[in-house]
Amino acid sequence: MGHPPRNPLPEILVIVCMLAAAGIAELHRRWRLWVSQSWPSAEGTIDTGNVGQDGGKQQRWAVRVTYTFRTAGGERYGGTAAHYVAGPEEGRGYLSRVQGTKVPVRYRPGNPHDSIAELPE
Repeated sequence: MGHPPRNPLPEILVIVCMLAAAGIAELHRRWRLWVSQSWPSAEGTIDTGNVGQDGGKQQRWAVRVTYTFRTAGGERYGGTAAHYVAGPEEGRGYLSRVQGTKVPVRYRPGNPHDSIAELPE
């Protein structure tokens, strides 16, 4: 006697939810980039960083960097940004290449704690 056919619906739902979450995250990222184009810009500096897996379902490798910048009023702020890489070796190479690099930063008017850095490729 054979086993009854397995219902693939739970696995399909998980895949659909993962794709939807990834799509929403990408839409949010693109929306922030679009909105930030009207924000003031400043020159920032990549200060430190680390390489690790992002903790999501896909376990992608990411280089997370911290950067600092000064607003037009001279106040100092900082932020974090991520650059995705194929693995830890590539991540360490990227990090050593970008530490100390000057990068363009856009910050929200009235709330410079909300900023976006344009990381090098």
